Parts: sequence; C-alpha cells; structure tokens
Amino acid sequence: MTETKCISCEEIIDIESGCSADRGEHKGEPLCENCYCDDMGEPIVTASRGKDKQTYYCGNYTSDADYEDNAIAEYFDSVKWHSCDAWRGYYKGEAPAGYEQMVDSWFGSVDGYFPDDIVGRFHEAYESGELDGIEYFAAFPRTSNVFSSGIEVYIHNQQVDEFKRIIGINDEVGNAS
Repeated sequence: MTETKCISCEEIIDIESGCSADRGEHKGEPLCENCYCDDMGEPIVTASRGKDKQTYYCGNYTSDADYEDNAIAEYFDSVKWHSCDAWRGYYKGEAPAGYEQMVDSWFGSVDGYFPDDIVGRFHEAYESGELDGIEYFAAFPRTSNVFSSGIEVYIHNQQVDEFKRIIGINDEVGNAS
C-alpha cells in the first residue's frame, strides 16, 4: 500500500484506492473519497450550455463537465479565485478556444438587480428564445458576497455578430448600446 495525503483535508489515503482531482492546477493530485464527493456540494461555478440548457458544476478540484464538449471543460480548468482584500473576492474564468466573452458582470441574487443593461438584455433574450440558434454558454461563478453572483457569457466566435445584433451591444464587452 502506497500512502499519500489528500490535497484538501490532508487525510492519509491509499494512493491506489483514492480519487484524484480532475481539473485545474491540482489535476491528478490525490483526493480522499469524502473530499472528492464533497467538492461538488458547493460548486465554485455553474455553467449552462445554451443549445440544450444542460447545466454543469465545477468544484475546487472536480467538475461534471462533459469532456467531449471541451469549451466548458476548458473554461472550468481556467477558473481561479481573485482576492479583493483579505476576506473578499470572486471566481473568474477565461474564454475557451473558439469563444469570445461577451458578458462579464454580476447580479444581485436576492433582488435580481443587474448593474449592466447587457445582463438584463441577455436574460430577456434567453427567456424569449431569441438565443436558441446561438452556440454559447453562461457561467455563474461564486463571489464572497452571498447576495450576488458573477455572470460570464461566452459566444462561439462565428456567432458573435449575431449575438451582438440580438442583444443590441456595441464592440466593447458588457456595454449595451
């Protein structure tokens, strides 16, 4: 039996019978079974694929992304914590290959407040079905503020102009015209 420490709780585990992280900078490192299972209990980001409304979850060490759909898996691997100060911050990802970020904002989870017009316009277009022909995914990363969430929307490069037309935005990310 070869022993090692779990990267999350530091429990001593048998490396051959343990689990391992499957995303990000800790990919392949050992996780005990409890930490592996608990990692998805409070995901750091949730992503919803537009074409089929499939939702995926990403924890600190694991995700349930369909690795045949590399865009969301690649996005999950890029998600990192950004500190604003000693106790506040937010998670943020990067655009996967073949996608462009069109929305980078936040919203109030209690009152539904949108600080940017584009978030409200995206929501309206989503609800009305106007985006059904667009290849995109929306990600909702956690923040340290329990009353708000981030929102990032990534559009396939070939459909950016169509998305801009539907939403009514100019060439700058997140700015409604």
